[in-house]
Amino acid sequence: MKTPRDLLLARHHPATPQLDTVRAQALAAAFPNARAPRRAAARLRDWWQELFWPARRAWLGLAAVWVVIVGSHLVRSERGRPENFTGPPTPVLRQLLREQLRLRAELLDDLAPARPTPAPAPPIDPRRGAISRPFPIA
Repeated sequence: MKTPRDLLLARHHPATPQLDTVRAQALAAAFPNARAPRRAAARLRDWWQELFWPARRAWLGLAAVWVVIVGSHLVRSERGRPENFTGPPTPVLRQLLREQLRLRAELLDDLAPARPTPAPAPPIDPRRGAISRPFPIA
């Protein structure tokens, strides 16, 4: 069984287009400066202008920074690829690495602060384990 609401909606359904035109006319009379609904392209253009146009220098700066980051990443990744290395290290390279490690050890020894020898701990009193209280606990 249909509810009274369903009966009324079915009875007045053909009047919907006429009511829409009356509503549009009433809104146009009440708000004469209101704009009509715009297409999605116009809304997207307005959104783009509101978001990016006032701070275009900041956005251009961020874009330039990202270009530099991506460029340095590409240069670094090309230089560090395994195909650029030619097999095991040569004897000259091994000698240079040994010399570098020796120099590093010398520098670290010079920079390391002198460590004081810790004083020996005093002997533990055997009577220390006994608890002595000046007054009894109730």
